[in-house]
Amino acid sequence: MYRIGEARFDVGLQRINSLSNAWNIYTAPGALAALWVTEQFGLRGCLLAGYSSQLLCVLLAHLACVLPLAQREAFNLLYASQAVGALGQPLFLNNVTLLAGAWFPASERDAAVAVSLLFVAAGSVFISIYAPLAVTQAGQMDRLYGWQVPVWAAVLAAGLVFTADEPPLPPSASAAVMRSARRQRHSRSSERWDALRTAASQAAQLLWHANFMVLNLSSSILTGLVFLLGTVVGQLTAGCSESDETAGMALAALSAMSGVAVLLYLYLLRDQASGEAHPYVKHQLGWSALCAMGTMVVLAMARPGVSAGVTIASWGVLGLASGTLINGALTMEHAAEMTFPLPANVSVALLAVTSSIVSFLQVVIGTQLLEAPASVNCLSAATPFAAFCALSCAAGLALLGLLKADYRRAEMESQSQGQEDRRVGSYGATDERK
Repeated sequence: MYRIGEARFDVGLQRINSLSNAWNIYTAPGALAALWVTEQFGLRGCLLAGYSSQLLCVLLAHLACVLPLAQREAFNLLYASQAVGALGQPLFLNNVTLLAGAWFPASERDAAVAVSLLFVAAGSVFISIYAPLAVTQAGQMDRLYGWQVPVWAAVLAAGLVFTADEPPLPPSASAAVMRSARRQRHSRSSERWDALRTAASQAAQLLWHANFMVLNLSSSILTGLVFLLGTVVGQLTAGCSESDETAGMALAALSAMSGVAVLLYLYLLRDQASGEAHPYVKHQLGWSALCAMGTMVVLAMARPGVSAGVTIASWGVLGLASGTLINGALTMEHAAEMTFPLPANVSVALLAVTSSIVSFLQVVIGTQLLEAPASVNCLSAATPFAAFCALSCAAGLALLGLLKADYRRAEMESQSQGQEDRRVGSYGATDERK
């Protein structure tokens, strides 16, 4: 698609890549803004603001493709649409863990987050297949966005009707604690900027949480690396004489197999239903190692003589290996677990900010290295770009060696359940004596 984008807007490759990188640049301030919006207006208000932002994003993108503007002006409008989308996406995506904690019992929380984020992978699969098939020349780019306008309008309408802040009763002990703390904060709030100060204070606490920062940096490096590969997939495959369709199918394979990985992750969560604690650290280490290996597979296949089918399959391997990490369900819930009793959206916001910064740096460095002759012309698998990716993998895995098990939310809920069992038992004993 990047060749079509260059022709439609009369811009170079770096400017086309800037569209993807806009999500790294603007997601960070969007994630911090989402903390304030949630604290000030509640979960429902934040979600509705997020849906509205995505409607505006696709509307601006569609107008950039259909209005009679000069090519550069149209590109600037398209870039503005990406900025709006990136700023607004955290308003709903970063609240998935908060929503799951407020609405689902402890045994279903991880699965609820994973299933919610599974739709992100499904959407990526669809657009990766649809885009190269629907848009084969510069004049057809409006086909990417026009149909999305009524879709997001329908999502916003459904949100207005069905979205609520919380259920009548908390589904778990941790949800009850969080609800009580939020109501106490709001009962004490009297000044206009109290919500902003609360959000800033909560975020600052996590900067000094050593275990969380280890998890944060490691996951940001590894997921940022997958984002980098997705950003430059066209250059990697084009350098090896593959077509735009190959690049699109490679991304589709990545997204589809990442969905399969999430389904496998859900299967591994089946023991939680029987009351067993989630072994977050073990899963984090295992999936991170698989992500690094999947990255090496893609890079090893980016060389002369490799067929399009094998190239696409290698991206599927990367999706299967990294799916749980790029889906975010594991890392988000792991962070919420170790940072309890802070609201879950606070840790997700810090994860998003760090991931955006790290991904931005990786894309800037990686795209520069990919311009080296050995990389861009597919002369060898051993390239400066491949070396940078390998070093990123090593750094991400090395950080995980410092990660410690911290299950404070599960421990609190276990203690609460034990107290409840003893209370019920005492009532039973009293009845027997009567």
